Amino acid sequence: MLVLEVAAPEICAFYRPPDAGPNVVGYLARVYPGGSFLGIDYERLLALGTGSHEVLADERAKGSRGVEPPKQPVGERQLGELQWALFMYREGICTEGEVVFQALLAMTPGNVASAAACLTDEWQRRLQQFAADIPTFRRRGGVRSICSGEVMQVPDENLVAVHQWFGGRAEPLYGL
Repeated sequence: MLVLEVAAPEICAFYRPPDAGPNVVGYLARVYPGGSFLGIDYERLLALGTGSHEVLADERAKGSRGVEPPKQPVGERQLGELQWALFMYREGICTEGEVVFQALLAMTPGNVASAAACLTDEWQRRLQQFAADIPTFRRRGGVRSICSGEVMQVPDENLVAVHQWFGGRAEPLYGL
């Protein structure tokens, strides 16, 4: 089963082999123009479109990401990371915590509305519940995650923006 999410020029792709056992997750990639995924070129992936497709992929084929778009502004890049995390979550490849963390990173003061628009009603509810605890997180030093051995922290201004967006009272950036 091949699952695609097309947001040209980027295609998010996940393939689970037909006879995969319960411990086999599958293959995951982001593909750009000129790239390929398990022997399926970008143009064919684009033609298949968003959705689930019954196709056999060549698991031995060498893939290529293709040509990524030029450097995007930080806000667009963070939205892309949020959409990637949402795709991985839908396919069972990442945790709820990773999606929440990516949402918090994407929800800068100038980008909070765009990031919130990417979220389903269910994710909006989850973030609203999380936002209620943001004052406590801020008192304890913020929100951090470890990724590839690197500690990443959500900027405090993002926490304030999320708290305000989801109905919290306005709080100064310099503490509680």
